[in-house]
Amino acid sequence: MKRLFLLFVCSVCGVLITVDRDQEQCFFEVLKKEQKHGVQYHVSSGGDFNIRLNVYDPDGEQIYSAEKDSYGVFSHTAKKDGRYKYCFDNKELGVFSKKVLFNIHGSEKKDGMASDAKKEEEDPMDKNLKKEIQRLNRSLELVRESYEFTIASARRNERVAVEIRSKMVWWSLGQNFFVLGMCAWQIYYLKTFFETRRKF
Repeated sequence: MKRLFLLFVCSVCGVLITVDRDQEQCFFEVLKKEQKHGVQYHVSSGGDFNIRLNVYDPDGEQIYSAEKDSYGVFSHTAKKDGRYKYCFDNKELGVFSKKVLFNIHGSEKKDGMASDAKKEEEDPMDKNLKKEIQRLNRSLELVRESYEFTIASARRNERVAVEIRSKMVWWSLGQNFFVLGMCAWQIYYLKTFFETRRKF
């Protein structure tokens, strides 16, 4: 069953969800026009690690679609006020549930929170400094997100490597037992064959 969650996001947040097979989970964020927003996601486990991300504007029109990706980043500047929806879709993507780690990040409008009257009173250097600080803050947030996703990806790769090594060990042991069994059977067969011929 499709589940819908309401997220009021003013800063970076990290969420880990499970999207069952043939299911879709949607989240939405209320934004103002010219406000930047985006989502960064990573499939940490489940089958082929692929998920589909669809993003819709307040009118329900699709503004972004990522087909069968295990990792992705989407960023956009809102064209209108309203509720923007992010949907993680696991329909027709295999028989496994997917664990998805994602961050929905937004920022204040480009003109900030100050009123026009206050802006006129501000010193141009102060305004430029504030803009640079805000830009640096957003950059640091993106770096932190990328670091978190890199760690999650490294852990996933480590788990996959451990599973592969374990399978290779069991496969090697199975081959050895098979070869030993074949040798024992051949020895027994040849021994029986020559004993039978000796009787004749």
